[in-house]
Amino acid sequence: MKRFWNLAGLAMTMAVSGGAAWAAGEPLKLGPTRLELPPRIGPLVTDGVAHGFGDPRLGVGYQYNGAGLALTIYVYDGGIPDIPDGGDTIASCQQFEQAKSEIQGAGYANVSLKSQQLVRLLPPEAAPVAREAVLELVRDGHAVISYLWVTGFDGNFIKLRFSLDAALRDEMAEARRAVLDALGGAMKPHLTPVPVASEPGKQEGAGTSIDLSMGSGDDMEAGILYTMLLATAADQGPEMAPVCGGPLVPGFDAEVGIFRAMIAMNGGETESKFSRQLGDAESAGMLEELVWSDLHREEWGKTAPDGLTLREYKSWKKKHLKRFKPPKLGAVVVDHPRPMPLEPAP
Repeated sequence: MKRFWNLAGLAMTMAVSGGAAWAAGEPLKLGPTRLELPPRIGPLVTDGVAHGFGDPRLGVGYQYNGAGLALTIYVYDGGIPDIPDGGDTIASCQQFEQAKSEIQGAGYANVSLKSQQLVRLLPPEAAPVAREAVLELVRDGHAVISYLWVTGFDGNFIKLRFSLDAALRDEMAEARRAVLDALGGAMKPHLTPVPVASEPGKQEGAGTSIDLSMGSGDDMEAGILYTMLLATAADQGPEMAPVCGGPLVPGFDAEVGIFRAMIAMNGGETESKFSRQLGDAESAGMLEELVWSDLHREEWGKTAPDGLTLREYKSWKKKHLKRFKPPKLGAVVVDHPRPMPLEPAP
C-alpha cells in the first residue's frame, strides 16, 4: 500500500498522528535560517530537536523518521563567509562532492552512485535548485536507497540525507518529490526575484579568467599564447574543467596538444625562445618527453605514460637544451562548477 505523501493533507495527518506533541505544534524552524518545514512530511515525523555537533562551523542537524525511512537535514556554514544561495555554485558543489566522498568512504557495503543532477525545488521553475546524488548501498545487511541534496540559503548550506529501505522502491519517486517540495515551499516566501540569464547547469555567460602572473618579454608572449589556447580548450571541452571550478589543470595529453598548437602558431621574428625550444623538441621527436620531464604537473602522478624515451631525452637535452628554464606561463581559472544536467520540467 502507498504511504501518505500528500502535503495538502497535512492538517488531517497531524490530527491523527501518534507523534502527538510536536506534530501538533509549531513548524520546524531550521535555525539560523528563515526556513520553516512542516513537522510531518508524509509518514516522516520530526522530533523537533536541533542536534548540535560541538563545532559552530558544523551547525545543527534535524531528524525526521518513519518506518523504513530517515531524513536528516544539516544547516551549517562550514566557517565559509558569504555563501551564495542555490545549488549551482562553486561553494555548494564543493560541499556536495565532499558529502558524496564521505558517504562512499563511510564503510557501507556495495556503495554505488546511480545518478546526479540539479533538481528543481519549485517546479517547473528553473530556480532555486539543489544538487542531487542518488546512491544505493547496504547498511547493516539491508539494501538502502540514499538521496543526497545540497544547496545554499540564507548564508548557510542546507544538506539533506534521505534514506529509504530498498523494499520501498515503488514509493521512491513520490517520497523524493514530497521532501523536495517541502524544502522548496519553505524557501518560496523568502526568495527575491532576480533576472535569470539562463537555466542552471547551462552556464551561458559564465566562463574563465586568465591569471597573467608571468614573466616579461619572450616569457610573457609565450604565457599569453599558452593561456589563450588553454582557455579555448576549456571552452571547447567542458569535461576538462575542474568539477567545482578553480584553476584548470590539463591532463598530460591535453598539455602536449596545447604546446603543439603553440609551435604551429609561432614562427619568424616574433617567435619566443620557449616556442623555439618546443619546436626543436618536436622536430627531434622529444616533445612528450620534455613536457613530462621539465613541465611536469603534480596531478599527472609519477608513472610516465607508455612509449616515452626518457633516457634518450636526457642525452638529447644535454646537447640541445642546455640551461633550459621553463617560463611562467600563467593560469586559467574556471569561475563556475562543471555543467550538470538540470532535472526536466514536469
